Amino acid sequence: MDWVRRRTNRIGRAVI
Repeated sequence: MDWVRRRTNRIGRAVI
């Protein structure tokens, strides 16, 4: 999931 790769914060959580 490419959207997860670019939408992750420093904690590694998916940012929505």
